[in-house]
Amino acid sequence: MQMWPPTILALACLAAATPQAAPKPPSPSLDVKIERNNNTILTVTIRNTGPQDVRVLRPGSLLDSRPLRKVRVSYGGKELLFTGMSVYISMSDLDDSAFETLPAGSIYKSSLDIAESHDMSQSGTYGVKAAGTLWATVTDMEGLQTVPFESNALTLDIVAPPARLPPSLTKRGVNDYQGLPSKHLTLHQDAHSACTQRDLRAIMAAVHNCRNFVRRAKSAARCGGQSRMWYYFKSSNFKTRHYVKSALDEMGRICSQTCGEFPKVMCEHRTDQENCDPGTLALITRGETVIRFCPLFFRKPDRSSVRWADDQVSILLHELAHLCGFEHDYAYGKSVVHLAQNESVQNPDSYVGFARDATYLPEGDPACPDYPTRVA
Repeated sequence: MQMWPPTILALACLAAATPQAAPKPPSPSLDVKIERNNNTILTVTIRNTGPQDVRVLRPGSLLDSRPLRKVRVSYGGKELLFTGMSVYISMSDLDDSAFETLPAGSIYKSSLDIAESHDMSQSGTYGVKAAGTLWATVTDMEGLQTVPFESNALTLDIVAPPARLPPSLTKRGVNDYQGLPSKHLTLHQDAHSACTQRDLRAIMAAVHNCRNFVRRAKSAARCGGQSRMWYYFKSSNFKTRHYVKSALDEMGRICSQTCGEFPKVMCEHRTDQENCDPGTLALITRGETVIRFCPLFFRKPDRSSVRWADDQVSILLHELAHLCGFEHDYAYGKSVVHLAQNESVQNPDSYVGFARDATYLPEGDPACPDYPTRVA
């Protein structure tokens, strides 16, 4: 009888005793196409090209009925300013109503009027393309994944332009913000803001905490450890540090100054209102420069040291990042660490995570990605 060498037997026993890694959940497969319906109205078609049913997250995506950034529109070779909504979704507060199920091989269609969120008042030829990410799963919330998509490109000849939109803001980039200096911050609201005194106290507390978070984050960006920069922004060179600090400078400037109607705050108190879909914490309307706080915002703690938790200061900081010109949410929460560098430095929640870590883990240079799940 053939005898196996002891080393072979030992390796065989070790292999048998080693626990097998859990199989990776299958990745959803989705295809997106756009076609012109009428003038500036498009039909968006999402097809499930995989062999399994897929659940696609509706809030904040192509399936959302709100005027979000779903396509990129260009005119004369330049991308047009987006003047619609940016929403902040709490991934931990979603239920089944937030998902649309697409059976294998099926399609989902929706309509989109690009003139709702872009100034298309000039006659001429416009280019349109949908590109971004969808959140989807073939299992459950634990298997939720980002699915990149890129549609076909359309060329639209607009002969009879729609009515001109209200004047939009000039696109802001890092270092472009000009505020009005003041020793005291006041929040602008109109008669329809629906903010109670209790609401305003919560928002003011978030503003105060925002200043502290940003101050610590700027210090970490300027001269902090390398691994934290790499963890969130995939680089720690001077150019990246300067960019991140400049963005934080602008967010801090907004937190520290009186700006008249910039930003204006509004409070929504009904979850059945269209603005505050399930899971929506807050949103901004770019053409109006308004921050709307949803009921879910006021149910969150003012600040929490639990990693990746949603708290009011983080929500406010996220919205300020949108106001500073970071228009697209490439990822939320812990998913930000998987972004490429060009995406991470433009992603609001990357700045939120960086600022939270700089605040709650200010000392040393913790090794990544083995951060604690709770910090003191």
